[in-house]
Amino acid sequence: MITNIKCLFLPALSLALAGPSLAQTALPYTSGFDNAAEQAGWKLFQFGLVESAKPSWRYALTPSFSTPNSLGHEISVSASKSLTDDWFVSPGFDFSGGGTIDSLRRRFGGLGLPGAGDTIALYLLQGDPDPSKATGKVLLYDYRGVDYSNDNIWYKTRPVDIPATAGKSYIAFRYRNTDNGWMETWFDNLSVSRKVPAGTAAAVPVSSQLRYYPNPVRQSLYVTAPIAVQELRLYDPGGRLVARQEAADHLDMQDVPAAAYILHTLLRDGTSVYTRIAKE
Repeated sequence: MITNIKCLFLPALSLALAGPSLAQTALPYTSGFDNAAEQAGWKLFQFGLVESAKPSWRYALTPSFSTPNSLGHEISVSASKSLTDDWFVSPGFDFSGGGTIDSLRRRFGGLGLPGAGDTIALYLLQGDPDPSKATGKVLLYDYRGVDYSNDNIWYKTRPVDIPATAGKSYIAFRYRNTDNGWMETWFDNLSVSRKVPAGTAAAVPVSSQLRYYPNPVRQSLYVTAPIAVQELRLYDPGGRLVARQEAADHLDMQDVPAAAYILHTLLRDGTSVYTRIAKE
């Protein structure tokens, strides 16, 4: 969160919301923006007028597609009709062979729609995470027009192709608002993979190889995975952590009340999977 800033039209304000940028981020990569590991390396860059009362990109507890967090940018309106141009940029990736944003959830709200000078979009930045220093900017997905529906419903973005790019590259969310519209924006459950070369059989994603049993569960929930489990976390529908187990293939749920839950499975390779679990 930005506080106590009074200067006008800064060239750029950079704030690391969650730790330093990683030297290289392994693919496949997933983030629900839910904890320190999933927030690591992401940075905020702001252009235009920066005010303490003006919203910017933040980790939002509500709403979220999968608990507890999403990445959100709330309504940006001021009496001065000033420009808001906020970027939220990922850690660095190696897309020398190309890549794909396999999955991304989005939800839009507010009273207005993006105008001619507004932008809700995904970009690929080349060379530097700071948009003002990047050697290239590639528009990956534009959410204006038919892809912007301010009905507060979660939608899944179709797979997005990432072109082959030399050097370190970054995925960026951009929110640009000239105060012509009241736009609320949320994103959740980003999943990125390396592009499979033509003629190569695609490997089965690690996330699809996980198995949970029994479900519904009465006592212990067991997890089978091709890679060692680093941590299991069980959340109730309100996002409250109910149970946690590190480095184990099962979770004791005997004392957990009967209800529906979300299980977050984190594997040693960084794969992050959310699954609905029912306790009888």
